Amino acid sequence: MLSIMKRILLLGVLIHVGAASAGIYKWVDRKGVTHYSESSPENTPTNEVEIEPPPPEATVRQSLDSLEESLKEQDRRTRAFEAEKKQLRAAQLAREKAREQKLESCSHALMQLRVLEDMVPVYLDEAGEYHTQTSTHSAGYSGKRVYLGDDERPMEIKRFKQEMKANCRTGTVESDSLRGDLIVNYHRSQCEKAKRLLLELERSQDKTFDADIRSLRGDVEKHCRYR
Repeated sequence: MLSIMKRILLLGVLIHVGAASAGIYKWVDRKGVTHYSESSPENTPTNEVEIEPPPPEATVRQSLDSLEESLKEQDRRTRAFEAEKKQLRAAQLAREKAREQKLESCSHALMQLRVLEDMVPVYLDEAGEYHTQTSTHSAGYSGKRVYLGDDERPMEIKRFKQEMKANCRTGTVESDSLRGDLIVNYHRSQCEKAKRLLLELERSQDKTFDADIRSLRGDVEKHCRYR
């Protein structure tokens, strides 16, 4: 694009040189109309138009080269700015995702601790979560149950406390209201996840997903009651 512009400008310079060398005359006819021509008409007063000489071709080329370099530099800066903006956005999304994961891990640990610290019989469902035998989950759950022994409970409590310490903000454990809010937020996120996956599988109408669909429906019933 720029090379075409350079050719056009150089052509304009050459035309200007030709016009300057030929001479331009200005004259007015009997009707008062002003004319310009390269020759002076006979018996008519004329004035020769002074035309400033064009800059040397080398100067024009130098100016165009400078313009080309400026445009290249501007393009380079624009691309660098866009790349930096893209990197910053990616870093921001990564931080947001990490915060969400920590919140989910914190909420999960708090919820499991609440179950384990009740000191009533608990079982592990097929999704790997603990529930009390008297919970609403137990009433509607028909999958495999692995009951936790009394000698295993302290180790599980310790494990979830470590998970809580690694992911929860300071003061969360001491505040019952914060613990409750985090647990609710955890259930809400799991609810949205289960509903999204359930919708995708139901739309597929693939019979091989029937077991997964039943499991997801159980997750929806379990988590979405906290909304």
